[in-house]
Amino acid sequence: MTLDRIPMPPYVEDTESNRKQRANILYEICYADLHLSRMLAHLESIGELENTLIVVTSDNGTPVSGMNQGRGKSSPYDFGVHEPLAILWPSRVPGGRTVTDFVNFRDLAPTFLELAGISPPESMSGKSLVPILLSEKSGRIEKARSWMMTGLEWHGEFDPETRSSRTIRNDHYSYIVRFNNVDKNNLPLSRKELMKPYQIEFYDLKNDPWEQNNLIDEPRYAREIEKLARQMRAYGLKTKDPRVTGDMDIFVKSREYVQMRKRIGYGETMTLPFN
Repeated sequence: MTLDRIPMPPYVEDTESNRKQRANILYEICYADLHLSRMLAHLESIGELENTLIVVTSDNGTPVSGMNQGRGKSSPYDFGVHEPLAILWPSRVPGGRTVTDFVNFRDLAPTFLELAGISPPESMSGKSLVPILLSEKSGRIEKARSWMMTGLEWHGEFDPETRSSRTIRNDHYSYIVRFNNVDKNNLPLSRKELMKPYQIEFYDLKNDPWEQNNLIDEPRYAREIEKLARQMRAYGLKTKDPRVTGDMDIFVKSREYVQMRKRIGYGETMTLPFN
């Protein structure tokens, strides 16, 4: 396998720096695969492979600089939130299937608890994957898993840079809402202003998988846009998202605290009022 054969999105510059970073990523992938292979071999050698649930996943997005441009790690696009996930349990999980259900990291803890014979607490927002894992069906196993919401308030950046966003997507479309945290003069916004989007995007993922062509102003997609917008708001109200309810104090104070800590250095001891 060579670097030139890796399919890259159209906005990635083929610079020497990016080639080196891509090579480093390949090395890390190979290194991870090597140790995973060793673990699987050990489980097989002690006779436990068939009865062990193995979950392999990853962190969010790519660190390659040319890919970022607001579209890689800590972005609201698929390239920043769509993660690899492989689950193996030879004695229990039927193979040879393709499942299209949307799942989330938060679903893993309830899954592990259920398999351990423990009822997940009501406070957990995830839902166990056990019915999907044990099913023999392909396609969409649970009808409710036909869409996914993702969101980000910040990624440790200083104001006025902002990455706050919400995304809702289904099998075909992606609807993205972006928010500011300060005004153009780097001054705090009112709670009402914090709830107003400064940019909305809509993508046809079937025809534009790299999300390059924003179709938010295309009349022919008005019905799909309105449907996802209503669905996003309903989910925000259900989960008490401050960007929907207006109860922004927790986000504002947390953001101020994080930025203050960064400015003085994370390693320094400090005491701050945080009511």
